[in-house]
Amino acid sequence: MAFEHFVNQALLLDLHTRTFTRLNADQSWIVQHIDGRRPLATIMTLLARTFCLDDEQAYEMVDTFCKTMLQQGHFYLKYSSWQGEIKVTHYVQNPDVNIREEDSDGALLFNPDTNQVQVLNSSGMYIWKMCAKGCTVTEIITAIKANFEDVPDGEVESDVEEFIAAMTNNGFLGVANGS
Repeated sequence: MAFEHFVNQALLLDLHTRTFTRLNADQSWIVQHIDGRRPLATIMTLLARTFCLDDEQAYEMVDTFCKTMLQQGHFYLKYSSWQGEIKVTHYVQNPDVNIREEDSDGALLFNPDTNQVQVLNSSGMYIWKMCAKGCTVTEIITAIKANFEDVPDGEVESDVEEFIAAMTNNGFLGVANGS
């Protein structure tokens, strides 16, 4: 497979069948970000952030494109578990967790189920409050970029994802039903 990117489109050349597939700008962007290491959900989140789409629009674009590429034999599955579904996950606070807000700079959380204490700084507290609304990672990242000054653009995504993963693994956050 060969890929050639142009300004508003791209071409895929299947070297086995010697056929070209023309890609629009969105499809070209998706191909440039699929590397076999990132899950499709991560690519969907990046697409939503990059083009200011909501999660459902980005999901539909990535899902439809990947299904088409699979059917045409241009993509193959590295892991055979993908069934063409990318879940948009909404995170929620564990209702059993107690919070003690120290001031505007942070808070202490106590999870009585695990006897764990978590100290939150101001950005952790902000994410905690966003989870009270059942927000997605994309919504949280967008809100942090809009509401915090001097946010390092290249780091905020991974920082938020790591924070939410740790908070979920430790039982402070959960996944909303239906996500």
